[in-house]
Amino acid sequence: MLVQDVRGPVCDLGEGPWWDARTHRLVWVDLLAGFVHMLDPGTEGCRTVVVGQPVSAVVRAGENWLLTVETGFELRDPEWKTLSSYEIFRKPTKVRMNDAGCDPAGRLYAGSLAYDDREGLGCLYRLDQDGGCHELVTGLGISNGLAWSPDHRTMYHVDSAARVIYAREYDETTGSLGGRRQSFIPTPTTTRCRTGSRSTRRAACGWRSGTAAG
Repeated sequence: MLVQDVRGPVCDLGEGPWWDARTHRLVWVDLLAGFVHMLDPGTEGCRTVVVGQPVSAVVRAGENWLLTVETGFELRDPEWKTLSSYEIFRKPTKVRMNDAGCDPAGRLYAGSLAYDDREGLGCLYRLDQDGGCHELVTGLGISNGLAWSPDHRTMYHVDSAARVIYAREYDETTGSLGGRRQSFIPTPTTTRCRTGSRSTRRAACGWRSGTAAG
């Protein structure tokens, strides 16, 4: 494995990096600042889009951009002009949206958390391609990283406050979720870390990142 230092803007809370094959840019967000960064690793040139509110994730929706913002979702055109929005929370809000990810069928799943870190206020939502939004899971602390198994039968979902990764039964046809089990359980050596993002590889192994607390 080769680890390379990629130059870019210093972020207060950098999240959700991914490679946009369409523009050959590394895309990520500075969450609380409300910025989307797009970096050309070859030239180290970086474009920054000011969203105007906290933005926790951005993905492609064809040629457009789909954002998970503080209060819900926004669809923007290739030049970042707002086309439509879906509001889950009304401002001022004590809860905001957090990490998001697309399932194998192209649906967007996104979670939420309380600004004051109170547990039990976080939820997990699914935004369908027809614009419908569904609340799937309630009672979370900090809804975080999402990933799907190579056979498309399991969704992995992080609750950072509980320091747990859940494996949930997943139906690719409907996008619905079934029963859950713990795929990562805190131990005395891990309880000082908050579990963050997660990704899966073809070999059905997982990568997990976290931050030390205190």
